[in-house]
Amino acid sequence: MNRFGQGLFASGLMLLSAYTLSHERVEVIASFSILGDMIEQIGQEHVAVTSLVGINEDPHVYSPTPREVRKVQSADLVVLNGLGFEGWMTRLLEASEYKGISLLVAEGVMTDHGSELDVHEDEHEHEHDSVDDHSHEDHEDHEDHDEAHEQGRHEEHDGLEHEHDHGGIDPHAWHSALAGREYFHHITEALIALLPEHKAEFEQREREVLAQLSALDQKMKVGLEAVPESKRVLITVHSGFRYLEQAYGIEMLSPAGLTTAGDVSARDVADVVRFIKDNQVQAIFAENITDNRLITQVAKEAGIPVFGELYSGALSDASGPAATYLEMLTYNYDQILNALQQ
Repeated sequence: MNRFGQGLFASGLMLLSAYTLSHERVEVIASFSILGDMIEQIGQEHVAVTSLVGINEDPHVYSPTPREVRKVQSADLVVLNGLGFEGWMTRLLEASEYKGISLLVAEGVMTDHGSELDVHEDEHEHEHDSVDDHSHEDHEDHEDHDEAHEQGRHEEHDGLEHEHDHGGIDPHAWHSALAGREYFHHITEALIALLPEHKAEFEQREREVLAQLSALDQKMKVGLEAVPESKRVLITVHSGFRYLEQAYGIEMLSPAGLTTAGDVSARDVADVVRFIKDNQVQAIFAENITDNRLITQVAKEAGIPVFGELYSGALSDASGPAATYLEMLTYNYDQILNALQQ
């Protein structure tokens, strides 16, 4: 038995014939609210979902409680992003002595270098590589691309960087509509394995969601056609949008150290302000899971307003604009297009 439980879904479906539900609804633990909504979109009345990190909460700084340890113990399925995003999950599963099934939904889109974002638009008759199979040689294949990219707009990015605390890989793949398709496919496979009698329902719901994601992807591409590549630059608080950047040719840069759990020096702020002025950046975005006082300070010193707020690692409440995953993507994409089309 591996440390993630009885059955590990890493990249594709493992056979679960030995696992039997003791009740009609699947009891599911989602690591954070975005995944919780994805599961509910496919499972609907057949699932009971608990999201450990709730709406407008930051998964990066979450710390499990004894109550949540007990919740995990009784779950049939635990769904997490993977790719190092939930650094606290290993400890939680071990503390709960979880014996159920675990699903890693981001495996298969795994790296932020771009190749895995070439998601097929047809049916999912393709293989997904495990994160462990993505070797050093794979990264070398991207060296020319990375070198050229660094010699472009990144040349003057003093004080700004794509900063991550997840081992060098950006795990925030859900910001790409096409990568989101993979998330839904893994979730659908898992629910079919646990409730095979509802296979047709789950597959129909998946098709409906995938069609909406494809339409959203196309809308974003069409909207960006009128925006010169040199103008596709935005400032965000948290450096967690690289999949979106690569999917649509946008630069979304963050001040060095301006992560959800980091400190920012006066020099960092000055570097960002200088970059904004030198490059005529049109928009700065706050985020729903971060303390936005610093980004407000940056905007004030740069002489441009904070354009709006992006939903990065959590959904909004029901009255907000991002109460579901699809609403979140739609809202974020509309905000970005409105900023770039000014």
